[in-house]
Amino acid sequence: MSETVYAVVDIETTGTNPKRDRIIQIGCAFIQQGEIIHTYVQDIHPGIDIPHTIQQLTHITNEQVAHAPLLEEVAKEIYQLLQGTTFVAHNVFFDYQFLKQELLRCGCPELQLKAIDTVELTQIFYPTLPSYRLSDLAQQFQLSHERPHQADSDALATAQLFLEMEEKIKQLPLTTLEKIVELADVCAMDTQDYLEQLVKEQGEHIPPLREDLCIVKGIALKKPESIQWQEKFYETQEAVYPISQADKQEVYQDQFEYREGQSQMMDQVYRFFTSSKKNLALEAATGSGKTFGYLFPLSYLATKQEPVIISTVSVLLEQQILKKTVPMINQLRPGSLVATLLKSHQHYLDLTRFMETLRYPVKQKQYQLYQMGVLVWLTETKTGDLEELNLRVSDHLFLKHVRHRGLKSLDPHSPFYNHDFWLAILNQMKESNVLIVNHAFLAEESHRQEKILPSSPYLVIDEAHHLPDILEKNQSRHYYGRELSQLVQRMLHFSDETPYYGFEDIKEDPVWQGQIVLQEKVLTELKERLIDLTSDVYDTLTLDYGYQEKEEIMLTNERMLKAPAYLHKELGQIEILLQEGLDLFGHIRKIYQQTKEKWLVNEQVTLTAWLDFTEELTQLLDFLGYFTQEQPASIIRWVYLSGQEYQWSVHYTDLTSSQVEESTWYQQFQHILYTGGTLSVPSDPHLLGHLLGMDDLPVTILPSPYDYKKQAKLYVPKEAFKEEVSKVSQYGKYVAQVIQDLATHCSKSLLVLFTSHQLIQLVYQHLPHFFEETGSYLLAQGISGTKERILKEFTQKTPSVLLGTDTYWEGVDLPGSHLEILVVTRLPFEPPMRPFVKEKYAYLASQQLNPFKSYALPKATLRMRQGLGRLIRSKEDKGVMIVLDHRLIDAHYSSQILDALPKELPVEVKEMKEMMKEIIIFLES
Repeated sequence: MSETVYAVVDIETTGTNPKRDRIIQIGCAFIQQGEIIHTYVQDIHPGIDIPHTIQQLTHITNEQVAHAPLLEEVAKEIYQLLQGTTFVAHNVFFDYQFLKQELLRCGCPELQLKAIDTVELTQIFYPTLPSYRLSDLAQQFQLSHERPHQADSDALATAQLFLEMEEKIKQLPLTTLEKIVELADVCAMDTQDYLEQLVKEQGEHIPPLREDLCIVKGIALKKPESIQWQEKFYETQEAVYPISQADKQEVYQDQFEYREGQSQMMDQVYRFFTSSKKNLALEAATGSGKTFGYLFPLSYLATKQEPVIISTVSVLLEQQILKKTVPMINQLRPGSLVATLLKSHQHYLDLTRFMETLRYPVKQKQYQLYQMGVLVWLTETKTGDLEELNLRVSDHLFLKHVRHRGLKSLDPHSPFYNHDFWLAILNQMKESNVLIVNHAFLAEESHRQEKILPSSPYLVIDEAHHLPDILEKNQSRHYYGRELSQLVQRMLHFSDETPYYGFEDIKEDPVWQGQIVLQEKVLTELKERLIDLTSDVYDTLTLDYGYQEKEEIMLTNERMLKAPAYLHKELGQIEILLQEGLDLFGHIRKIYQQTKEKWLVNEQVTLTAWLDFTEELTQLLDFLGYFTQEQPASIIRWVYLSGQEYQWSVHYTDLTSSQVEESTWYQQFQHILYTGGTLSVPSDPHLLGHLLGMDDLPVTILPSPYDYKKQAKLYVPKEAFKEEVSKVSQYGKYVAQVIQDLATHCSKSLLVLFTSHQLIQLVYQHLPHFFEETGSYLLAQGISGTKERILKEFTQKTPSVLLGTDTYWEGVDLPGSHLEILVVTRLPFEPPMRPFVKEKYAYLASQQLNPFKSYALPKATLRMRQGLGRLIRSKEDKGVMIVLDHRLIDAHYSSQILDALPKELPVEVKEMKEMMKEIIIFLES
């Protein structure tokens, strides 16, 4: 292979169809013996105009190629250059096939080269990267890539990537590479041959196994790391919490800046956790060092016997605590904190189950690409957390096969037992004095038969304003009509689902054969009843009752009583069949537990996976109970018609589920601190307590460290008061015009927040042409990809405009110049005419509460405060909030929203032209 010449090729074209589109540029970097030996680049006259979008993307203009040769003039030269090489490209199917067709058109013989795809190779050998686009990879590996989407730059970057990757491949254990080669038959063109040759060469000079790796059953893994608890100096007499400024500065030395506001918070936290009080809400401004403010004093209190549990809302905040705040405190007080991030077991890879997928392979391309990526990842990961991987399909069959099933599924005799990732997390937890979880994990603790979190004096709920909604969501459930039938279908055809095809032989065991035959009869009948229910529900709602598609239909007790008798009968039959199925699963499980030792490991994996359907059937039976039985007013049930024939879903939520004192986890902790930047509003200082069902929750509000008079401005354009913008179509045009004006004059990135996806679509339709002409970037939720991808592009491509719903106020960190202008299109109220919202408001009214004053207005006000918090996160930040909703100024409740914003914040109503002039001066000063 060392003599092989690799031709790393990139072509730029007028489009993607080789029948009508043409090449406008070709670039090639030739590699031999690990070095780039030659490069080639040629502009090509396509004989047709280059579309405007292609010019925008590539910056290759009609003028640039006007005097370039036609492909017919250089085709033979290109063909000869490539002869005897191995063709390499980033998405080889496009570049190779397009070039082959174009060379044929120009009279050259058909290209017959070996070819390799670097997209698939990076997916396999760098499985944790967030993106495999060439520009992102170039940035990740610091490759030369000055002109993305120009052929010479793309080809050179791909060549450097190829060399980088080849070096990594050569460092991997031979056993890992051999297994990858076995699976690589699904890879593009000759990629498998390339890998096979690398393995052959490595086999001749086998490098020693890395010291941090071990081989278990032919799989290379990182050696387990055990955390040993250190004797902490705070357990000695000198380890006394520093109350005074002088004492704190002595601890800080020159490593940390003393901040008065943060010091006040630390003292409050220390006093609270050493008092007899159960609860305290502590509001501290976003960006004020809140995490350090509560964790530093807890470093003097928490032990591995009595750890602090920190519950927060997002992965970003979890990582900030783990990777930034804990190391910072340990730098000041070495060894004082040992932290573990806790997730549910299904987030982790089960090594035994993964091994079974290798023994019984699924012949499906994406499945095998995931397997190959995991083999590489296992030589790198310390946690086994599947979220480290770039898994583009979150519910892929591969994940269902390899997700961890919890402690009950572990076999102490398995060779992977001492390497099990979930077991390692639980053991690490016992040696830690800081346990980090998210709110959903905390809420789920109330439903776990075996508690994961230890009882402790110390619980911190960070970003606590999210807790009520997450508790409600945790108690909510939903099923899709087809999902019910698919569940039963999966059980009936379980033996068809590799790697479980050995199940057919297991079923023949005489000990339980009769039970399984009965089970299949029950499941077959259940399948038929669910099919009938699906069609009957849809027909009843649409034909008999006249409901429209994409509509929520509330299922009140009265409406359920009046439902057709045949629907009640079908639901009753389904409940009976579910109970019979569960009883049979119970009998089979009991027999299995008694005879477990006689089954091989792979048979135990198969049987455990099949019996896991018990949990799904139990959840479904419980769920149906909410629809067949009378429910209190706090339970809201509804059916949603999705917009496709016979597509519907059923939902319920319990509006009392946010009452924390009823939660099991609440009883596990002696002291609970609720903290965040927005826990209250002036009209209701105890808002968080009311939402959590604790009217007596004490609240302390720390002063903000920011000078809002100098750092921020809030504008409402006079144009927003005009009558015509009250119409949706006119309003969409108005918002689009505001965005265009701001993008044109201010040259800053804009975050534009909406309260409906419909309006985003409407505004987006008015904007693409404008952005094509200006070269700015337009990103839109639901159109431009995932939230993570959109945010990454928003921060990297300046200036950009991001259109999103108000969820972009949550878990979004856009510091400094990344966000200086925030546009709020409408005040963030929930849509009051939505049936679910109406039902919720009716329940609040039944509790003698004014839904608008007690819930809708405070929630919208908090959102406005959070929006301002996105803009101003440090004393150096400057930002402008523009609200395109005149209700902020002239509604009867406007003063309550404005009073919740900082008193020093300038609020002005101005015409757009004047406003933009002031914004430019303000942000540039």
